[in-house]
Amino acid sequence: MMIKPSINELDKVVGNRYSLVCAVAKRAREISLGSEQLVVCDSDKEVTIAANELYQGKIRITENKDASEEEAGEENA
Repeated sequence: MMIKPSINELDKVVGNRYSLVCAVAKRAREISLGSEQLVVCDSDKEVTIAANELYQGKIRITENKDASEEEAGEENA
């Protein structure tokens, strides 16, 4: 059974597989802990629901600039 949307379709939306995997995993964890799902999906699996939310634009990946600045500061210290 193929998961819809496919990894290739999601990769076109995100452009970075690492960010894609991290975002879907984080959102799937939120859903499993009781967060309301944002899309209607044929599956009851959290990862599939999270992938569909990302593909349909219901969630976005944002860069945490504060964390990257802190890491850069620690490297220079």
